[in-house]
Amino acid sequence: MGELLSRAHLLKLVWGIKGDVSTRTDTHVSRLRRKLELDGRHGLRLRSVYQSGYRMEVCSISTVEQAAN
Repeated sequence: MGELLSRAHLLKLVWGIKGDVSTRTDTHVSRLRRKLELDGRHGLRLRSVYQSGYRMEVCSISTVEQAAN
């Protein structure tokens, strides 16, 4: 939680791929975020960190839910 994981680390950990490889990591993470609802509405957000990787964050109620109430 809160730790930045690089794309290279995720490639090695999940798919066993080493080195600079052109992949669709962002697409996979986007689908994972959508399916697991990691957009903040349940207190967890999977955030993309530009040119670095991804970080899981604890957050308060999202602005989407606040607007609905």
